[in-house]
Amino acid sequence: MSFKAHYVFGTHSSFSHVPPVIRLCLALLTQADDLIITVILHADNLLNSERLMAVHPDSITTRLRLVPIGDQMPLKDTSRSFKVLEIQSAEAYRKILQDDSSPTPQAFIFDIVPFFYPDIKANVEADFPTLKTPRLIAYNPEAAAEMIFRVGSITTKGSLQWLKQSIQDQSPESLKLTWEDIESVEQFAGGGPEPSSATQDRVSKAVKAYKKVMVENYRVMKIAGYEPFHLYERWTAKVDWTRERELNWPMSLFKYQEQAKRAEGFVGCFPSSVFKPEALEAAEKDPILGKGGYVELGWFESKPLGPLNGELQGFLDAQDAKSVVYVSFGTIMDCPRNLVHLLEFLKTEAIPYVYAGGGQHASLPENIKILLKDAEADGRACVPDWCDQIGVLAHPSIMCFVSHCGANSTIESILAGVPIIACAQKWDQVFLSAKIHQANLGIELIQYRTGHVVGRGIMHRPGEVCVATPEAMKMEIAQAIEDVRGYEGDQMRENLLQMAKEMRSKREGIWNEAVKEFAHKYR
Repeated sequence: MSFKAHYVFGTHSSFSHVPPVIRLCLALLTQADDLIITVILHADNLLNSERLMAVHPDSITTRLRLVPIGDQMPLKDTSRSFKVLEIQSAEAYRKILQDDSSPTPQAFIFDIVPFFYPDIKANVEADFPTLKTPRLIAYNPEAAAEMIFRVGSITTKGSLQWLKQSIQDQSPESLKLTWEDIESVEQFAGGGPEPSSATQDRVSKAVKAYKKVMVENYRVMKIAGYEPFHLYERWTAKVDWTRERELNWPMSLFKYQEQAKRAEGFVGCFPSSVFKPEALEAAEKDPILGKGGYVELGWFESKPLGPLNGELQGFLDAQDAKSVVYVSFGTIMDCPRNLVHLLEFLKTEAIPYVYAGGGQHASLPENIKILLKDAEADGRACVPDWCDQIGVLAHPSIMCFVSHCGANSTIESILAGVPIIACAQKWDQVFLSAKIHQANLGIELIQYRTGHVVGRGIMHRPGEVCVATPEAMKMEIAQAIEDVRGYEGDQMRENLLQMAKEMRSKREGIWNEAVKEFAHKYR
């Protein structure tokens, strides 16, 4: 068969961002047998992508071409893998355009979080003067509310489009901070040479301005469908504003606010219409997000990969129904600093648990390693460094999921009908944690938090203050487990069942129609 259409996807280096893209690509190829798709991805994501493809027929997978970039790195080292993608993606895209065996791409779809793809696309295409320019489509890996928050129009409630001007008003010098400044400071923190006095001055002014504008005030944000929140609530974990990740955040935000305006349309797989339809409607009407149409393509449910590894399978099989606490904080988040209180509580109450390290066991604090090792030795826990999370959540022994509330983990827990004990740390996790609590899909913990919320109120939890003492944390954990074990837990499971039912219904109906339309759109 001759292929008539070709889409290119540019992905994020983060492990969690890529699986939904691969599932979307497979669905698009199922809907259009004359379509091929090329995916630019970091080498860290190659093996898992191939594993997701393996359960599909050759007639589909031979039309999904993966272009790995760089060498494998620790999954948590997303800063370096991000830079590798930024540097090397241009050459990969150039080779795609030079490949005469494939149709010229009609669409370049890019994860909106890596802000560099629009520039790479434009710069490479400038060397092909006769090329019919592929459409530039932004892929949102998060909830619609998160896109409104980060890149929505200044006219849409809840957008951060005002932030750059506010920082400018606070300290014009802070906007002169460069990527080289940040790299110099990070190298110094790792034992490298001391940054120049000019760099130190710019960093100092930037940190002061960032904190003043974002977290040292009571600015209230309101996004359609969500309860109002203070901006400082977004940083629930204690952070060092002089380090690369935090210094980068505003600079990266401003960059992809600019790039979002260049996109000719937005698509996403997160089921915002199920979570908060008002937020999706606001995104559809937003002058930036909705100018070329904001299309929800819907979530693609995955099945367990197969039997769990022998030790984990045996541990779960030996437990009573709804008795095991599953604990995981994903692949890029550090474990909460107060995880020790949860593990000590589980030990005291003799509650069996699984702690999945997301490939990060080596970087865990020593006191956590000791607690986990002792729990394994006593037969109270199973501590795999990596596991099939969907398979674990599907096991009947699982009582609840203690989670950072990343998008993938949240939806996987909902589809499995497992109540969530929400330990959000930052970013979109805070939105999802609040939604879980409000919709009675689980319980949002607040006393474990160590960031700018300590000693301050949380708007959607009136009358409650995060005091973050060990005593408050232990009491909150004990109450959460008691609730999940009892009648409240049964109500949560019923609510989860209803939400999962709605997702599956949409997948078979309106979302499949949206995928089919998107597969044929750019001909």
